[in-house]
Amino acid sequence: MRVDFKKEQRERLEEFISYLGITKHAFCINCGLSATYFYTMRKGFGAKALQRIGQTYPLLNTDWLLTGRGSMVPNEYMDAEKTNKRTYNNANNCGLNVYMLKHSGEFEEEVSNIISMPDSQEGDICVAITDDSMSPKYVPSSIIHIREIGDWKEYLGYGYDFVFILKDGRRIFRRAEKAEHIDNIRCCSYNDNYGNEDVQKRFISKVYKVISCLSFY
Repeated sequence: MRVDFKKEQRERLEEFISYLGITKHAFCINCGLSATYFYTMRKGFGAKALQRIGQTYPLLNTDWLLTGRGSMVPNEYMDAEKTNKRTYNNANNCGLNVYMLKHSGEFEEEVSNIISMPDSQEGDICVAITDDSMSPKYVPSSIIHIREIGDWKEYLGYGYDFVFILKDGRRIFRRAEKAEHIDNIRCCSYNDNYGNEDVQKRFISKVYKVISCLSFY
């Protein structure tokens, strides 16, 4: 009987994605792969795709993914996850929806099940990070817990991290710093490959402050 190893690899990948609690589409985007990669892979994992998956999710045992040998997640990651779960279960929290952080539009595309975050309140949401524009503080696949700030025009708090929703539909996830002009906010990245940007306050429609971050690293 001929064994379809490629099918087994797809099944193991699907098991890992289910373990993460995200959609296949979100997984592919997080890893910098085509959104349809999971459905079109015919020759197993290419070296570049496997490297991207391993870099994005270092908790994944890629030998298990390819051959089925060993555990899906090494013991040191499992132990850390149990510690995190105990922390979240004992915290003052409520279930939050998780959305994908795109560059435009409202938070509409839900990418995973409801999760709990410490010190969450009704109305808070979680957002999955899909790029490296705020690395190394926030790496791809991280999930940030954010809260809308209603009176941000009165007091914003420079030096903190925010998601700004602009009136033209753009989203900007950056650290807020004081700009030279009083009517602007300087939006700064932690990644030197991305430049800073001054945004006029009158173009901002909503502001969300980052409360906490959950990462698999």
